[in-house]
Amino acid sequence: MTERLHLGSGTVYLTGYINVDLPGDMTFLASEHPELVEAYRTTEDAYYARSPGYKTMSDFPEQALSGTQPYLCDRYGSWFNIPCRSGNANEILSRATFEHLSLTESHRALDEAGRVLCPGGLLRLSVPDHETCLRKFVESGDKVWIRQLLGPRTSEGGYHLVGYTLASLRAVVEKHGFTFVGEEENPHAYPMLCCRWKKAVR
Repeated sequence: MTERLHLGSGTVYLTGYINVDLPGDMTFLASEHPELVEAYRTTEDAYYARSPGYKTMSDFPEQALSGTQPYLCDRYGSWFNIPCRSGNANEILSRATFEHLSLTESHRALDEAGRVLCPGGLLRLSVPDHETCLRKFVESGDKVWIRQLLGPRTSEGGYHLVGYTLASLRAVVEKHGFTFVGEEENPHAYPMLCCRWKKAVR
């Protein structure tokens, strides 16, 4: 039976997916914390419904920005060690994580995604729309856009290491044999590139 993976789950515990996040002092397994499952459980069509602070640009939860908000997952893992057997995933969904990788790391991550996805499997990524965020910062001068450009910068992993356009994101992903399917609706409160690809069927 193939698996659907939600990589970088944080406080969004998606039903119908295996939620995966980095191990850490504030990251807990769903099997051990049913109260967090109840607090964070949602569906993809209501992605941020249980995280109301993420619905506006200026009202991010203070806990999230300080790195003290508990995260929840079903399995521990990362872009470099996806906890799934080779060819056993039919979908990887990851929102607002890929931009935290350097270009070198992104290629390693895409190799790992290709390992676990079955032929025809979906890769779905959301990253900040760098050009739009930059334009909005120039137009408004509002420092809230700096967070979208550079990341929250509240921890070692809280920096955006690459600023993507649609063309540059496609170029990186498609070097690894993925075929572009199209853009998706953006569930975020800020401009994001939300795209899907298919792994080649050979």
